[in-house]
This record gives sequence, C-alpha cells and structure tokens, in this order.
Amino acid sequence: MRWARLVLATIYLEGVVLFGAVAFIPTHLHRAYGLPLTLSASIAMLYGVGGMAFAALARILVHRLGEAGLAAGGSVLLATSLATIAFGHVVLVAALCCFVVGFGLYMLHNTLQVNATQMAPAQRGSSLALFAACLFLGQSTGVTLAGYAADRFGTAPTIMAGAVLLLGLGLLFGAALRRRVSVRLAESR
Repeated sequence: MRWARLVLATIYLEGVVLFGAVAFIPTHLHRAYGLPLTLSASIAMLYGVGGMAFAALARILVHRLGEAGLAAGGSVLLATSLATIAFGHVVLVAALCCFVVGFGLYMLHNTLQVNATQMAPAQRGSSLALFAACLFLGQSTGVTLAGYAADRFGTAPTIMAGAVLLLGLGLLFGAALRRRVSVRLAESR
C-alpha cells in the first residue's frame, strides 16, 4: 500500500532528523550559550511543555488547519525554532524556541500518528507496531548520525541540518496529504 509506505518512511525520517537534532540541544546550549549542563537540559525539556500546549489546543488547530496544515505548519515551527537555537545567543529566546520545538513536533508527529491508524484499518495493531518500530529505528539512527556530525562539524550545523531537513519533510508530507484529500474528494463525486 503506497500510502502506508509513505507514512512509514516519513516517520522513520522524522525520527532520524528530529531526534538527532533535539538530542544535541542541551550540549549546544552548554557550549554556545555558556550554560551549565543542568540548566541546558532543563531548557531543552521545555519542548515537553510545548507538546502539552499543543494537546490543549489540538481540537482548535485541527479544525482550523486540517491535517495538511498541521504537518506543514509544524515543520515551519520546528525549522524556525531549531535554526534560532543553532545560531542564537539569547537564553530566553532559546527557551522559547525549545517550547515551540515541542509544539511543532506534536503538530507534525500527531498528524503522522493519525495517518498511521488509518493506513491499514484491517491491521490497525500491526500498522501501529510498525509505525512505532520505524520511529524508534529512526531515533536511534538519527542520534548516532547526529553524534558523528556534531563531533565532526559542531552542534550548530548539526541542529541546523535538522531544521532544514524537517522543513522539507513536513512540507512534502503536507503536500502529500493535500493530494490525497483532493483525490478522495474527486473519487467520491
């Protein structure tokens, strides 16, 4: 099933790119902003608060933006925030960006997760297990690759590469969702 392959490839790449970049935010804040590691990690944890804020506003956002808008908008928020963290030097701005990273992450990720539940309705349990496996494989691959990149090129370019790749990934998935909806509407007429 073509759509299932696209969803699974996208979640794998999200795991690679996003978690590779996010894993090095505390190290980057420590090195580039001169913060103690404890404070750097505490600031990075704000992405969890951003995720909770998305959960509180999800109904409104889904209604206003739709799935394609959530995927594309989430990737824009992710890319902007990660780029700002990579090249900024103001701690409060970095803290706000970590919050926005979480908000954008859940905009994109939850859209992918909803599509995973629908990609093979007759095998929903297997579909979600495969979705989770792709995400976790992507995360471990991403952190490993980002570790090599951060060691060789530095944390700022590694995080920035994640920003650029996430922007492309989310925009492409949003466009695929729009096409899918258009085709379904045309077929129903």
